[in-house]
Amino acid sequence: MLGEGCIACTNRCSNVVKEVEDPESPDVSDPESQSSDSESQSSDSSDDIIVLDKQPSGWVDKLLDQKARASLEAELKDLERHLAEMEDMHRRADKACMELEHELNHLKGCLVD
Repeated sequence: MLGEGCIACTNRCSNVVKEVEDPESPDVSDPESQSSDSESQSSDSSDDIIVLDKQPSGWVDKLLDQKARASLEAELKDLERHLAEMEDMHRRADKACMELEHELNHLKGCLVD
């Protein structure tokens, strides 16, 4: 389900939240501070967990310039044209298959007579 993780990941995330809420709590990567059910957690519990609840300070949120936008729009139009061509080819192939099937059924009917 969306928003739920494995037990080990959930435990790690709750440890990070506890550390953020209570910076005086013992280090969660310290083996002496972990509870006895730490064996059920994955073996890579020493991995650093970075919580990003906002954009980094160096984040630049800029709009596409006109040249890049025009290039993307041209590529999109080309893809739409290609899709329309493929759909047309598919319709023609379906029509040809139906005609061949009709002819095959007609020939089978001739053999039965």
